[in-house]
Amino acid sequence: MFLFTNTTERLRILANGGVNIYSSSSVNGQLTVKGSSSFLDSSYNVTLSTFSADGTSNIQFQQLNGGDGFIGTTSNHKLAFMTVYVTSDKRIKEDIKKLDDSYCDKIYEADIYSFKYKNLEQPEPTIGVLAQDLSKLGYSELLNFIPNEKFKYEEEGDVEGFQLSVDYGKIACLNFMMIKKLMKRIKSLEDSLAKFGLVK
Repeated sequence: MFLFTNTTERLRILANGGVNIYSSSSVNGQLTVKGSSSFLDSSYNVTLSTFSADGTSNIQFQQLNGGDGFIGTTSNHKLAFMTVYVTSDKRIKEDIKKLDDSYCDKIYEADIYSFKYKNLEQPEPTIGVLAQDLSKLGYSELLNFIPNEKFKYEEEGDVEGFQLSVDYGKIACLNFMMIKKLMKRIKSLEDSLAKFGLVK
């Protein structure tokens, strides 16, 4: 079924029940709008995509089955942002407590891995930590817990009914804390050496 105005196609209802608005391309989605689409399928709850002129999907916003959301490309390209802001105004915070610098000591016991994400059209190798490792080290504050009944307890560090994700911005805070701690040690060593005239 087609809907035209002024001899230009505006809407198309496909045989599979999908609806195209301002697009004549038969994209595999329940709703396709020229420039973007959203649809439901067996792998994702929601996928929003932008399409190039030839109908090729290039940027996708995906929410996996009740879990984390992803922003990425559907091909071997990188997605770049000019700036990402994190809300940090003191006026919207409460129960503020300064952490002792010993808090950051155990974070460096976590290993770094290379891996690929499941359920992506073209998964690329990436690197990072495992949320379960941070959980076992006692760094639950660095994790996000997304309710997802499909995630069962399988090993230590898992949380039944929750998908875990890592807030790397918080890890950067711990790196900053460790840098400050090391700078204090360096200053203390320099002061000790200065007493013997070994440094200026």
